[in-house]
Amino acid sequence: MRKTFCLALTALMFTTALPLTAHAQGASSKTAIELFKVMELPNMMKDLTATNTDQLIQSYPALKASRKELEKFFEETVGYAALEADLAGIYASAFTESELKELITFYKTPTGRKSTREMPKLYALGADLGRRKVEARQEELQRIVTQAMQPTSNTSAPAKKKGK
Repeated sequence: MRKTFCLALTALMFTTALPLTAHAQGASSKTAIELFKVMELPNMMKDLTATNTDQLIQSYPALKASRKELEKFFEETVGYAALEADLAGIYASAFTESELKELITFYKTPTGRKSTREMPKLYALGADLGRRKVEARQEELQRIVTQAMQPTSNTSAPAKKKGK
């Protein structure tokens, strides 16, 4: 149970957290933050945090009483406000000012707005698909992990010669 909880928590963190880099200064960071607002990223991240909390509680019902504490933890750790500056730095280092502005233009279009509504659903469906695929082969995964965790056997050591 403890291993499963740790795996679930790790999976939750991988699904919600993005790698952090040093905050980049300048107009690109401001433009990236403008992009986030057009993309409705603050709302998407809030919804994703709530969904992940729901999934964690569904997997571990004993956590239901700690829901508010979990939500506060995730909001403070991987919520939009906690990550905004670092995410802006990531985007500013990945895109030019011109590219960020093109993305802003795209996300203002009907297709761009639709993508901001649909992507979280598609992401959740993809994550659920991956979870189900792993669960279907859970015994095989457990065997691989168990074998990897076992100390290596002495069968690969050179055989001793019998003395004459």
